[in-house]
Amino acid sequence: MNLSSDIVLQLSTIDDLAIDDPFLLLDAIGEDPSTFFDHGRWEGLDFSDYDMRMVHFDGAILTGCIFRQGDISDETRKACLVFSGNRFVEVKSKQVYVSYPREGGASSDQPMSPSEVAERISVYHRQIQTARSFEEALQVIAAMDERGIQARVGTFTEAVHRADGLDDIIKLMSESTRRNIELSESFFAYALKKCASVDDMHRILSEMDARSLRPTAKTFEKALETARFDPEVARIVSVMRERFIVPQSQAFNAFVRRTKLFQDLRELFGKLRVLGISINNEMLEWALRQSHSVEDMAEIVEQLAARNAPLDRPYLRYRYKEAQIETLFELLDRARYEGNDAVIRLLEETLRYNDRPSLAQHEGVVALRL
Repeated sequence: MNLSSDIVLQLSTIDDLAIDDPFLLLDAIGEDPSTFFDHGRWEGLDFSDYDMRMVHFDGAILTGCIFRQGDISDETRKACLVFSGNRFVEVKSKQVYVSYPREGGASSDQPMSPSEVAERISVYHRQIQTARSFEEALQVIAAMDERGIQARVGTFTEAVHRADGLDDIIKLMSESTRRNIELSESFFAYALKKCASVDDMHRILSEMDARSLRPTAKTFEKALETARFDPEVARIVSVMRERFIVPQSQAFNAFVRRTKLFQDLRELFGKLRVLGISINNEMLEWALRQSHSVEDMAEIVEQLAARNAPLDRPYLRYRYKEAQIETLFELLDRARYEGNDAVIRLLEETLRYNDRPSLAQHEGVVALRL
């Protein structure tokens, strides 16, 4: 077993506490038991008195150790650098030592202060965040119950990230109801993200109704961020409109940023308009970055000008090159010929006040041409 010098020093400073439980010992020096064993070399250790299901051994060398049957999952084995010569035994007794921080420090009779309770809860929440499955997340919540630490609203919000479909979400909602914990809008936002169908979304929304929570456009943002545009987005938008919720165009910016070709952006803008989603300035700015011809740029600049876009910052936010500067001036000349004052003003302000270093070398030419 190899320990770093700082860990050895910390252990020596609390030697007088006479803590026999190794997991209490880790807690006493501020180490997280679930990740402490990662990337270490652990040989010939007997873990059979402890519940190791939530302990990770990522990148560790684990040889000749003893565990309880069922404590080491296939995922944990695969995560080890070396896993060899380890044995598994039956649970020795009904008493199970769980590898989570225990309450009251070295003596469980000592009541904890509010700050200590908050610290314990944050440790449990980190373990939920690093859980490899939904079942592991539920085990953390069960461990909180065993140690008299009441789960919080945030506990279930963390756990819903590990949910895999509607059944897991319903189980979490049942657990929260059993504990008289009111779930937050954030919980349901992540729950909607996990829904595989419109029926699943209706079930989640009905649960919100039962809890007197009113969904808003923000509630659906997480679901929209990760949905595939065809056909998932249309389904989500239809559910929102059934609830008289107006989708916010900013929620669709991620779709635009993932689209690299100008022609694909043009098609995406068309689909958004069919859904009744307005095209905002950030979407248009992204389209400008992907445009490579005067015609494409003119199309977007016209839309920006028509929106009376503010001119206090540049809109053509890509790396300027001499050819691109010429394209801007070509657009400007065209707008001057057509007498399009809005486009003229937009382009002149963009060229005049863009202070990017890549434009500095063209400063003299820009000043002369303007």
